[in-house]
Amino acid sequence: MSVEPGPNPQQPVILVLRPEHQASSTLSALQQKNWRTVHFPTITISDSPELDKQYISTKLDHANWVFFISRNAVNYFLKHFSTELLTSCKVAAVGNATARALEQANIKVTLKPSASFTSEALLESPMLNNLRNQQVVIIRGNGGREHLAESLKARGAEVEYAELYQREIANQDCKRLLKHWPEINIILATSNELLDNLLLLCRDTFGETLCKKTLLVISDRMAAHANKIGFQSIWQAPTASDKAVIETIQKNTPLMH
Repeated sequence: MSVEPGPNPQQPVILVLRPEHQASSTLSALQQKNWRTVHFPTITISDSPELDKQYISTKLDHANWVFFISRNAVNYFLKHFSTELLTSCKVAAVGNATARALEQANIKVTLKPSASFTSEALLESPMLNNLRNQQVVIIRGNGGREHLAESLKARGAEVEYAELYQREIANQDCKRLLKHWPEINIILATSNELLDNLLLLCRDTFGETLCKKTLLVISDRMAAHANKIGFQSIWQAPTASDKAVIETIQKNTPLMH
């Protein structure tokens, strides 16, 4: 856990839950605003222990479409496979950050959402209306939502997952947060899993005060989930980008008490 103090104690103090390798740009962007940050990753990400490279290579070689769920999906694909496996198929990315990661690896992106960066937005594309007899591979980590796969199957596709990495709850001790807890006024969560893990790790330590903190999320689905589990003050950024997060905090901070 890292804490970077800002010069003004009245500025936001933000608890960032993203894993180590994903949080660096966000922490830097927040600190450049002279805001204080507390980094407390609630997920660890590592190689899938059941990765069958030969089986996945064969599936990719015959795929008509390959969907990348996240930047992690891109990073772990590049770690284990050649980009040549994608030369004869269409590639879809859930989100701009995922698309950028693919393009930086010289992988042509056929489809990405034009508005909100979700599976639902991607599925609105006319390119996915009729997928009869199309072979689809979804690159992701272990578990996760089934909505994308189920929707593609309903449109005629034959869908398989390639689970290249695993997400696990981080081995964290919430007592490390005790001295910072009174001053933390915003929790930044970019997935329901990050938020749920925070509750699993820290609810016994912080009790009802946990859900009384202001929570910043990045989608309608997250906002609904946060409300259901007890958060009362919820801000919603339009995307997970650092720019969107900062603008949301700037817009809402004057309302804080």
